[in-house]
Amino acid sequence: MINIIKDHYKNISIITIATTTGLISGALCQILLAKLLSVEKFGLYSTAMGFVNVLIPLSTIGIPVFLLKKYGEVKKEISPWSNKGLKTILISSTLFVLFLTTLSTQISQNDDYIKLIFSVSFLIIFNSIIEFQKYLFQINNKFQTFSWLKVSPFLLRVIFLAIIFLLGTKISPIIIGLVFSAIALVVSIFFFFTFERKKLKHFNYKKVFSKHNLGTKTLLLETLPFALNAVLYLTWSQGYVILTKYKFNDYNAGIFAIVVFIMTTVNLIPSTIFSKYITPKIHLAFYNNSTKIRDLFVKWNGVMFCFGIAVGLILYLLSPLFVSVFFGEKYSEVIPLVQLFTIAIPLRYMGLISGSILTTGNFIGIKNKALLIASVFNLTASIFLDTKYGIQGLIAVIIITETILFSFYYFKTTALLKKLIK
Repeated sequence: MINIIKDHYKNISIITIATTTGLISGALCQILLAKLLSVEKFGLYSTAMGFVNVLIPLSTIGIPVFLLKKYGEVKKEISPWSNKGLKTILISSTLFVLFLTTLSTQISQNDDYIKLIFSVSFLIIFNSIIEFQKYLFQINNKFQTFSWLKVSPFLLRVIFLAIIFLLGTKISPIIIGLVFSAIALVVSIFFFFTFERKKLKHFNYKKVFSKHNLGTKTLLLETLPFALNAVLYLTWSQGYVILTKYKFNDYNAGIFAIVVFIMTTVNLIPSTIFSKYITPKIHLAFYNNSTKIRDLFVKWNGVMFCFGIAVGLILYLLSPLFVSVFFGEKYSEVIPLVQLFTIAIPLRYMGLISGSILTTGNFIGIKNKALLIASVFNLTASIFLDTKYGIQGLIAVIIITETILFSFYYFKTTALLKKLIK
């Protein structure tokens, strides 16, 4: 029992350290990008990355998230699903690169923007592979390797940008996109072919393209709800980053990108712990001992509410110092926007446990309905929002959406647990 407890906290500590390191590295990336690029070019780059970030989960078709759930159900029989999963991801992500590059030529007359989209589009393939690798390390309980895989791209990006900054060399967003894509390629190859490859169970890379694999149709029918979930989540949480470019301008898109980055940063550690460590345990509990899910729900709701209040208060008080030190005076407009956004932190933190429970069993459809409602409300209200309210009005819409989504998650999960555990 003592060893189990030690392993539990050891794994959470490893993930927390890696996530914190990635968080700091990501923050440094944004800071260096903001210093190397003008506000307009930073806004242009953020918009292009917004497209990529939405398409990555769509290109994986929800396979890594689905396979975690499937592993809780079938355990040792997961190998055929894993082998077919990687093959499907490779094909799908390649098709999405072609889609995005073609789309960019149709929606923009700006040659630089088209080239930028092309340069970052390869991240779709390489990051999709990395997401699959993370799944493999999770089910093999190799959380140290998982953590290195998670943090490596961010560390290499920081090193590259720091060198450019120290040299005082001017660089275009297009070159940055190409280098970031190359980094993702190198990381995926290194971890796939060399780092603990022989120790991995539940997967055989030699059988990825085997004709004896699981049928594609069988896999897709089960994974599509998870793909939809990922897309709806990003549409709800990141769609307005793209919207700001077209509703306002590149300058406001750059300002809002910093706001979203800061809020994403403070959500990263708890969301990573839940998605990468707690959620797999929820899947195992559902198929083996469902009473544990109720205990997790009660415990984590209280913990995350208190944690969310504390983080929100700290961020509210320290945001002027943080923004001025790391981003400079040209981003001073970010401060009141971040302070307004802190209202949503306790709700988002509390929503993690109920949102995780709604990914297990056959509950994913319920979660998708909630995210669809939230996404439609969020985007519709944002589109029709009078521009005189500016980004403050946009953030107010987001806070209302957070409240709606959390309420749905909480009350629906409570009702489901009552039926599940009588």
